[in-house]
Amino acid sequence: MKKLIFSVMVMVCSLGNTFSQEVPKVTDKEKTEVINNLCKLVENEYVSAETGILISKKINENLKAGKYNSIKNIIQMCDVLTQDLRAISKDEHFGIAHSPQYVRSIQTTLSKTDSLEMEKTQIKEGQKNNFGFKELSILEGNIGYLNFTAFYDLRHAKETITAAMNFLSYTEAIIIDLRNNTGGSLDMPPYLASYFLSDDKKVLLQFIDRNNKVNSKTETTQQLDGKRLFGKPLYILTSNKTISAAEAFIYSLKNRKAAIIIGETTKGAANPSEAKVLNENFLVLLPNYRPIDPLTGTNWEGTGIQPDVKITADKAKETAHIYAIENIARQSQWGIIGNATPSNWDSDQPMTYNEASKTWKITLNLKAGEFKFRANSSWNINLGDSDGDGVLKLNGNNLKVNANGNYTVSLILNVAGNYTYKLIKN
Repeated sequence: MKKLIFSVMVMVCSLGNTFSQEVPKVTDKEKTEVINNLCKLVENEYVSAETGILISKKINENLKAGKYNSIKNIIQMCDVLTQDLRAISKDEHFGIAHSPQYVRSIQTTLSKTDSLEMEKTQIKEGQKNNFGFKELSILEGNIGYLNFTAFYDLRHAKETITAAMNFLSYTEAIIIDLRNNTGGSLDMPPYLASYFLSDDKKVLLQFIDRNNKVNSKTETTQQLDGKRLFGKPLYILTSNKTISAAEAFIYSLKNRKAAIIIGETTKGAANPSEAKVLNENFLVLLPNYRPIDPLTGTNWEGTGIQPDVKITADKAKETAHIYAIENIARQSQWGIIGNATPSNWDSDQPMTYNEASKTWKITLNLKAGEFKFRANSSWNINLGDSDGDGVLKLNGNNLKVNANGNYTVSLILNVAGNYTYKLIKN
């Protein structure tokens, strides 16, 4: 299987600084040559033979009807043909690019020196973007957060992945933000997904050619460089811009019930592409395989991935944080701690849970002073009242007991993100 691209190629022409030089023209002869070669390739190699014939027919009709007569330069050539290819196929991985240098690299066997230089350039570009890892932090409640914008070649990005996964390993839950992820390498999604799956070997995607034959497959990795995070609650944020390799990562985890997807339906670009030469200046990024998850027999091409929790992208992070805290709250042992309790700030007084009312309660003697609610005898998740309105916040202010006496203290968790309490003197 030749090198495939699982990303959306930016269909612009490689001009260097277009503001300081004239955009190269396209002759009628070259235009006709490129379009004729494009139609042959699409008809013979596009992932759907039936659709390939329709595309070729439509492009030829446009050529004969004079639609392309107005094309005068390489930017117009790329834009107009890419728009037509996508309008017919609805395939976001389809497009035309002008790159004489890339054409030569495809047509020529690179020397060892040239190959090393090309790899150095790729590594340098990846390093400038920290291999897509834009933000790594710990949110309130010990919730890990990773903002991840691109999938790079695994050989170059693995060290950064390892560092990020190890950083997240002691959190209570993880949020991965893919709202602005534009896809990328084919080998990184299954490797990253392996961190959140069990260590038995799994086929995540099979790549099917136009003759319905399995050409290759992606599998999980059993031996990881970092700490496996299997079983840790995982929330993935999406938008209508989340695309390609990001969708492959999401699709594999969603189908294996390893993540909760929060946000908007993703873009819907599944078919990976291969660069094909049209002439010495132009190439086409041609989708010639379709990924299939063996669990579903389908993919996300044209439909996108539906989130488990549908909400506008701008509210996805806040929503995921609430879901993470709620999930931890449901599974936690709650107690109260403070100088108002018999054990002061040294240890928790355990509460008892009532499933029907989703309420934790404790009756005990308290003295004038302060206390807080705490999960699992740890300060990672503690609740207090910062606004004095009875609504509890993470890391909120201490709660007050005004007088000595016997009290029933209730922690009410029946509304996600709107936790309240009662302090009643008996």
